[in-house]
Amino acid sequence: MHVELDGAIINGRWDCSTVAVYDGVIDDDLRSRLLGLLGSAAGWQPDAGPDVLCWEREGFRDVLGDKSEGALSWGLTDDALGRLCSQSPTPGPVLELQSRLQLLIDAANPGVACTVCRMPPAALGDEVPPLAANAPTAAEDRAAFNWHIDADPMLLPPSPWTDYYSRYPNRDPGRPRFVTALLYLPAEWRAEWGAPTRFLDTPTARVLETTPSPGRLILMDQDITHSVTAPNALAGDRPRYSLVLKLVVHPPDGGPLITPRLARSEAVLFGSAARKGEP
Repeated sequence: MHVELDGAIINGRWDCSTVAVYDGVIDDDLRSRLLGLLGSAAGWQPDAGPDVLCWEREGFRDVLGDKSEGALSWGLTDDALGRLCSQSPTPGPVLELQSRLQLLIDAANPGVACTVCRMPPAALGDEVPPLAANAPTAAEDRAAFNWHIDADPMLLPPSPWTDYYSRYPNRDPGRPRFVTALLYLPAEWRAEWGAPTRFLDTPTARVLETTPSPGRLILMDQDITHSVTAPNALAGDRPRYSLVLKLVVHPPDGGPLITPRLARSEAVLFGSAARKGEP
């Protein structure tokens, strides 16, 4: 599925955000090994609940050491999050996932040498990790999951990134595109258990939902307003585990100014994205 939403004229050009859903890119072996990084031992049973040696209640956040903004949901401890984000060395499953993401972007941009990298500290600082994980359960207070964006290059604080690139609209041709990769990690997830990820088309207030599925991968622009939802009671105590990678996709230096694509297929236009050409 390849959907565009949030249509608007930005700097004289028509601009839309993208949500691209991929099945089959992440096989079950890699999915299982990535899920294993979120526990402390081989005996951990993910369906029984988050490993309390690696997870904590009211701990979900994407800023290391900051519990003040934590949602009322399970989140990785600082130690577990640090291990997940480590690059000395990078955990093998994470390295393999990053390689597959690069291949995916290569396929979406044939003949164009785009480069995928983690969100660097130069953009948001050392305290904002490029990887995160969450594990909503049916017991969660629905108020724990608010609408939010991950980042927007137009809204960055003063930083080495803004010194070099300035502030700019995401998807501005020739500039790095801020992208989030979201990967669903449960070994099984039935449709009746719920817990979709929601995306808001802000101009029309319409909501697009993507359902969890084992190994399903979503690529989305970081400036899309979106929200986690908790599973319903039919899921029992099963958490809906997911892994989040904050990425930057760099277009090639030199040549025509392009916006790196997240999918090669033709997009379905959702909400305001379908208004292109209307007065």
